Amino acid sequence: MLDETEFALIQEAYSAGTRKVKLARALDDRPLSQSDEAAVLSDVAARYIEMTGVSDVDPREILKHRLSRLGPPCAKCGKERRSPHAKKCVECGYEGN
Repeated sequence: MLDETEFALIQEAYSAGTRKVKLARALDDRPLSQSDEAAVLSDVAARYIEMTGVSDVDPREILKHRLSRLGPPCAKCGKERRSPHAKKCVECGYEGN
């Protein structure tokens, strides 16, 4: 999971890739294609590898690995809850704080 500082770097790479694709599409006067998505995500993957050294992660998943999307740890089992608003732990079923 990425903290907010790390995720900002990933978001920056995503935005840079998006800008490159938009510029290329405008110059070529063409619609969006699947290769464009791959080009955007390659910047994300490159930044993630640079930050973590891990290369076998789907770049689409990297965009979901934001620590702030999770809730606080369960008081019973210690696993993070699925969202900041979750009332029940899906790992152990505990419904307290």
